[in-house]
Formats: sequence, structure tokens, C-alpha cells
Amino acid sequence: MVSPFAVAAKLIQGYVLEKTTSDFFGRKFHHEFIMPTVFSEDGGSDLFESVRELQSSPKIAACIAHFCDGLSWEDTGIIESGMRYIEKSGKKLDGYSTSEGLVRRYEKIDRLYDYLAGGGELYSDSVNDPIVHIGMNGEIFFAGGAHHRTALAWILDIHLPVRPFLIHVKGKYKLAEMLHHNSPLPEQLRDSAGN
Repeated sequence: MVSPFAVAAKLIQGYVLEKTTSDFFGRKFHHEFIMPTVFSEDGGSDLFESVRELQSSPKIAACIAHFCDGLSWEDTGIIESGMRYIEKSGKKLDGYSTSEGLVRRYEKIDRLYDYLAGGGELYSDSVNDPIVHIGMNGEIFFAGGAHHRTALAWILDIHLPVRPFLIHVKGKYKLAEMLHHNSPLPEQLRDSAGN
């Protein structure tokens, strides 16, 4: 079953860098510990002034180049870019530390694409669903996590399970209209009238 917090991926209007979210929030946020947070007109304008195109994410751009333009994963530059990150940081990327591992990772993404293109659905695993922010007019902005799944849903024009994080007080009223299956809003997003 698709998560009740799923939106049509084509509604995502841009990418708010994770650093911008951390700056707005006042500290680095951890993907696994976020809760929907409503903010007022007093704040948030800075957050949405830095919106970039969704394709400004290297992983999303590589998925578009691979699946829409027919480039191999190697030709998209994502394997080389991933190896630079691994070498510079000394950390694993998506659980892998070698170019062979990254190639296997992208082979898994090819299989996920085939599954979704054949009518499969993306399922929520809550902690790893992409994070989105909701603007004043209900705009949806990608804010990090699950770049590959976000790209695949966007390319295939399917619903994407998401975790709303920063939600403009006016945008919260638009949120219920956008959610898949017209699911009720979580308690922290309801006003006193129960909307």
C-alpha cells in the first residue's frame, strides 16, 4: 500500500538544499528524527528564496540523464562523483565504498525503475522517505533524502511517499488536498477546528 503521506511527484517544484534547511532550523537536522513543524509568516521566506531546480541534485540529474536521455550510469558522472566523495570524506556512500559497489547500487536502481515502470508502487518505510517542505501556497519542495526514489517517481509521474517537515502555516491548509487517498492531517498540523 502506498503511504497516506504520498504526493504526485510532478507537484514537486524545486529543491531546498539540506544546508538551507539546517540554517533555517538553527542546527543540523537528522533525517530520522524529523517531525512536521508549522512555521509562520515571520520565518521561512529565506528558506524558499534559495529553491533550486529539482535537477540540481546530482543524483536526481543522473537519474534523468540515465532514464530519459539514455546515458549509462558511468557516462552520467555519478559513479566518478560518488568515488570522489568516498575518497574525500572517507565515508561510504549509499552503503558502498568502491566503484564496483556503486555500480551494483545503480543496477538496483535500474531494477527498481523497471518494477515501477511495470506498474509497481513505491512503499513507505517512514524513516527513509524523502523530506519535503510545504510553502505558503501549498508548493511542495524536495528537501533531501531518497534522491533516487524521488527522481524515479518524478520521471514516471507516480505518487511518492514523503515526510513533510517545514510547513508554512498557510500551506498546511493546502496539504490535505495534495495527500494521496485524502488522508487526515497529523495531529500537529490540525488547527483547533480540527481541519
